[in-house]
Amino acid sequence: MGTDMQRMDREYACFAMLRDMGERGVEIYIDGKRCDVNDLSNVLRLSDEKLSYMGDFISDEKTGILKEIHFDRIDE
Repeated sequence: MGTDMQRMDREYACFAMLRDMGERGVEIYIDGKRCDVNDLSNVLRLSDEKLSYMGDFISDEKTGILKEIHFDRIDE
């Protein structure tokens, strides 16, 4: 479980990782809509709303380099 502070630390670490990936050219999508690296507040919104999302990591077929991350809502 953990404390609220631990949860916030995990959320910030996730946010920072996604921001860094976005700055390196990885495109991030939430429910099919591209999320600008400068507005990743949408990622934090997902955790605040207690919704379940699954991340799909898509690599370039030729180079194997990560090019997109898609977060899609899943029903429990």
